[in-house]
Amino acid sequence: MDGSRAAHELTRIRWFGLIAIGMVVLTVSIAVAVHLGPVPTDHPRTVATILWHIRLPRALVAILVGWALGLAGALYQGMLRNPLAEPYLLGISGGAALGVTLALMYAWTLPWIRIYWPTVGAFTGALGATAVIYRLAQVRGHLPVHALILAGVVVNAIAGAIVLGLTVLQEYFRVQQVALWLMGHIQPVHYPMITGAALWTVVWTAGTWWDAPRLNLLILGEDTVHVMGLNPDRLRRRWLVFGAALTAMSVALAGMVGFVGLIVPHAMRLWVGSDFRRLLVASAFGGALLVLWADTCARILWYPREVPVGILTATLAGPYFLWQLRRTLVRE
Repeated sequence: MDGSRAAHELTRIRWFGLIAIGMVVLTVSIAVAVHLGPVPTDHPRTVATILWHIRLPRALVAILVGWALGLAGALYQGMLRNPLAEPYLLGISGGAALGVTLALMYAWTLPWIRIYWPTVGAFTGALGATAVIYRLAQVRGHLPVHALILAGVVVNAIAGAIVLGLTVLQEYFRVQQVALWLMGHIQPVHYPMITGAALWTVVWTAGTWWDAPRLNLLILGEDTVHVMGLNPDRLRRRWLVFGAALTAMSVALAGMVGFVGLIVPHAMRLWVGSDFRRLLVASAFGGALLVLWADTCARILWYPREVPVGILTATLAGPYFLWQLRRTLVRE
């Protein structure tokens, strides 16, 4: 075996070892998170109910949400070749939120397909917002940073205003629910819903990882993509659908949890490099861990009150976003 091949095999083995470590860390984190917090010890059945029917489903939802947002953020940053691209900042989460709100308020959630229609509403809203932002920000075939941010902020503001306008016409209790949901609030759900969300995430994750080599080519430039016989515009449209689908699932489960897709890919890039075959995997694991522990902190630090997890993620990532924005402006 020559030296280059040996180095390649060593790198592959090391990477699969890192994936195994990530799975172990994620499993241990779930076990620790579900046991953190006050639990009444007077009755074993009560403890089992809290752990298996409240905390474990909530931890699984947090993992799915963080996984989807971390993966979508890495995908959008690579696809747009823009370090500030992220589902929340680009208004895609806002579009998904509007879709879910319309689905819920207009009674599209029939009892026997309750899981289905909110996801369809979120996916339609996310995809529609993505298309609008893409068209608004494109200037002579380029996607300037300022145009992307401005278009995303405007779409988010419009979608949020429509959601609030629809909400205030409802009863006060529903207003409170929607307000928490818009801030990014993770709640335990039934296991069948978690299973459906997990299958949805697996399908779009597999498609994203399959396209990782093509994403690497796009980073090198559109000429490289053309030389390989691929159409960059067609690839972007496909990736827009992938990212919108992942974002839609997270919004349908937990509302608008912001900035996860921004900070996680940057942190993982420092660890695994810019090869998207590795970066996409690392961003998915990193996002899952970030949201899981942010939600755990939101649940226990201010007990008996809870802070929506979206507030914590925004507090953590907001300063980082401002620093990254300033760094981008200086480079330009």
